[in-house]
Amino acid sequence: MKTPLLLSIEEIQEIELRLLARSRSMVRGDRRSVFLGTAGYNLAGIRDWEPGDQARDVDWAKSALKDFAPLQIREKLEERTLDVVIAADASASTRCGTASALIGKSIAATIATIGFSAVFAQDRVGLVGFTETATHTEYPRGGKKQILRILDQYQRMPSGLQNTEKLSLARVFEGALKRPGVIAVVSDFLSDTASACIEDLRSLQGRHDIFLVVVDATDVFRMPDLKTGWVRCQDAESGSIVVLSGQEIRRLVERVQQYQSDIIGQAQRFGLDPVRVKGSVQEIADQLAEFFDQRQVRYRS
Repeated sequence: MKTPLLLSIEEIQEIELRLLARSRSMVRGDRRSVFLGTAGYNLAGIRDWEPGDQARDVDWAKSALKDFAPLQIREKLEERTLDVVIAADASASTRCGTASALIGKSIAATIATIGFSAVFAQDRVGLVGFTETATHTEYPRGGKKQILRILDQYQRMPSGLQNTEKLSLARVFEGALKRPGVIAVVSDFLSDTASACIEDLRSLQGRHDIFLVVVDATDVFRMPDLKTGWVRCQDAESGSIVVLSGQEIRRLVERVQQYQSDIIGQAQRFGLDPVRVKGSVQEIADQLAEFFDQRQVRYRS
């Protein structure tokens, strides 16, 4: 069965256009540049030609060895270029809720926003999709095609994930990032292991710039008001079944809000700089764009 899309093509294009308008305003001089002079670069590797590649990036000597079929492109890594890795929660619970309140939809909008923001700043973007028992890594690359690729990968998850005995995002990031970079962890953090995961990320602080995007999940737990009666509920991940009273259901939103606030408080104490996002795709894009722009400028200054 075909996996339904979390974000439509139109929604992805709208996010891209909103961020493109912001990037153009920055180029016109709304903000002071943090760079002086011209940047050098290191050779990141050689790859096959793709549509959109510039002629100046062709390695003609390497291409000749392959009879120019295909052309070989030098991937350059500028000194000012950042590697940005987005760790996105792909657990089954992110696919639960109404169509307008899917946690996975908010996570996909966050991936698109951070991804396009980074690409417009000439940075490279990678993805780590994760559940409590599995991960999948797309290593950082540049360009719009990379953002569309990782969005497609995320929307297909949890298929394609590789099982792991115990999730350690810190260990996964050590393999995905070969040099200091930016790490964005995106989740609702509604898990028994969320606190331990945040503790695990502390070990990366000396080398990488880390922030958390907490997707507000209160709307997912808003249910019709039941004065009496009981409701049979099933956990999307464990499959366990519980029976809740109307009073317990009414308290769900309050409990979720408090739990996420506690997670944000823990992250702040550890210096992981959390941000909570909520609302439509457009609202999430606007909330994150300014936040991520400020972090890019701060990291480079």
